[in-house]
Amino acid sequence: MRGVVVALSRHPRDKYYIATKLSNFARETWSREASIAMYRNSFRELQVDYIDYMLLHAVGMGGGMEEFENRYIKNGILDFLVEERKAGRIRNLGFSYHGDIRVFDYLLSRHDEYKWDFVQIQLNYLDWKYAKQINPSNTDAEYLYGELEKRGIPAIIMEPLLGGRLSNVPSSIVAKLKQREPSLLCGALVADKVVGKGAAALMILGGVKALHADVVSTQALLLLRDSGIEVTFGHEVPHIINRKGDGMCPVEALCSNCTTAAECRPLIDEFINKISQQKH
Repeated sequence: MRGVVVALSRHPRDKYYIATKLSNFARETWSREASIAMYRNSFRELQVDYIDYMLLHAVGMGGGMEEFENRYIKNGILDFLVEERKAGRIRNLGFSYHGDIRVFDYLLSRHDEYKWDFVQIQLNYLDWKYAKQINPSNTDAEYLYGELEKRGIPAIIMEPLLGGRLSNVPSSIVAKLKQREPSLLCGALVADKVVGKGAAALMILGGVKALHADVVSTQALLLLRDSGIEVTFGHEVPHIINRKGDGMCPVEALCSNCTTAAECRPLIDEFINKISQQKH
């Protein structure tokens, strides 16, 4: 932090922007005094007299609506920050959202009062429609962005690459992408972290030319090689485990008795349909 402050001090203040967050997650920081102390400490550490972008940090996480109210409403901190903006010490006031959709909806319902200058949401091509398949507590970015657009609130994007996880898209989502655009993988050279039999079947049906995987299951490797796809890999494992780490990947288990990619496809489609029904 201090190195950044020194570097920025060489330039006129109006030539750069400062963004920071009020991260009063711990219960001992929920009081008005503790939260204001945290806020003012940002000015001391950054050695500035105004903040360009101030965020209520990660509203909706943890205890959802109840925690949000303790962090920002009951202690009067949100009203305090609005007054700080009026005084010019905050130029733009917004929030970053994760988790409980009730918090997001509540804050937007109060837009006429709080006049949000921006909102930070998680947005990438998976979170747009498949957020709950990545994290059950998340909400599709399509909805979040749409609600901001209705109100003319600028969106600032976080997780555009999903923390690197876009390099390992779940098989169920790959299948949906394949359904939308059948030629998506034709002739492709694919690199993936983990490839099980379900993913292998989709790559075969999609016309992938070659694959490199960090980890590949034995059944996936056999299926790929039988289909003439060039495969290199770091580690071969008997099977891919599920996300909890307590059993086999459900798609791998479904396809375990299939001998061709074509046999795997209806089982994968059925699995996707079940997930979609659970989502709605």
